[in-house]
Amino acid sequence: MKLHSFLYNIALVLALGVAVSCGNSPKSQGVKTDSLAQNLNNTEFDKLADYLEKSGDYINTKDAPAFVTADEVYANLGSDKQLVIDIRNNGDYTSAHIDGAVNLAQNQVLSYLDSIAPGNYSKIAFVCYSGQNAGYVVGVLRLLGYANTYVLKWGMSGWNKQFATDKWLANISDKYTKQLDTVAVAKPAKGSYPELKTGKTKAQEILEARAAEILNIPFKQLSVKADSLMANASQFYIVNYWPEDKYHVGHIPGAYQYTPRVDLSRSSSLATLPSQKPIAVYCFTGQNASFTVAYLRLLGYNASSMVYGTNALMHQKMVAGGEGWGAFTPDQIQDFPTISGSEPSLKKADDAAMSKQAGPAPEVKAAAPKPKKSKAVSGGC
Repeated sequence: MKLHSFLYNIALVLALGVAVSCGNSPKSQGVKTDSLAQNLNNTEFDKLADYLEKSGDYINTKDAPAFVTADEVYANLGSDKQLVIDIRNNGDYTSAHIDGAVNLAQNQVLSYLDSIAPGNYSKIAFVCYSGQNAGYVVGVLRLLGYANTYVLKWGMSGWNKQFATDKWLANISDKYTKQLDTVAVAKPAKGSYPELKTGKTKAQEILEARAAEILNIPFKQLSVKADSLMANASQFYIVNYWPEDKYHVGHIPGAYQYTPRVDLSRSSSLATLPSQKPIAVYCFTGQNASFTVAYLRLLGYNASSMVYGTNALMHQKMVAGGEGWGAFTPDQIQDFPTISGSEPSLKKADDAAMSKQAGPAPEVKAAAPKPKKSKAVSGGC
């Protein structure tokens, strides 16, 4: 019996060795770790976080967030190197949109990019109402590797005043200036990371599954208004996504300061975020926060963005603070034209009208002006 047991153990060892040598090793399955033990213990979160960090760690680079200005988009209208994708609802798009812009729902973006050759474009500009929903979409796309995707800074509110009136200009406020705090709140101890359950084993597959899942959630469900956050602050873990020096000027009471491009990594303070409690991220404008929420959502955090940022809390204080505060002001608004109709461009609309004998071409909403001199676009809030 001892001889039989000895021979059985030898056979088992040899069989395991053959299995590994025949391509069943974790490395051949695409897992980026250094040892068999690490591979067997890695969770989906570990695989995804490791993959994102080793693939450029986008959210912690100077390229996050990625903006393109209205005057740059306008200057390149008609260029075959620029693609404009408008993710507003179809009714608003039909009423008025940038000439050439393609209208897509948020959950159609990935399949659309799969159907074209996105690498043929120098820039793919995503357009929404305020730059926040588009920031969320581009945040996901950048993490998927679409390095030529950008957000139209301020959304359609920066394109023409007709859009800014109901969006940005209607949401700036000073009602909470006196309620802000200047006392720092220490981050909690590091805890556990979220649990992902895509059922995938390779990091790229986990990333793609998570991206498709979170883009199916309307951005409105991932947003929180300033009034609601201030009234229900205790229900959220509030992330002040600002440089530390500005945090001390005034922040939402109880908010924890996280430095952009530094603190949201595993080697820094990512593990201090709660894996269960809802997280509300705010920046100056909501645009940077939307990129951050995309990253946190991919990793499994229950994160939302405070829309319009502190422009909705202490606008005049931001204006007085200067350019580095990201205040939305009338000089951010251009006076560029739009077209109406369901077709992306006037030329296509004209061709469709002629073929169907459907009457005159869509009207142009404004005369083509010279662009205003806009402020430089930075990678901050």
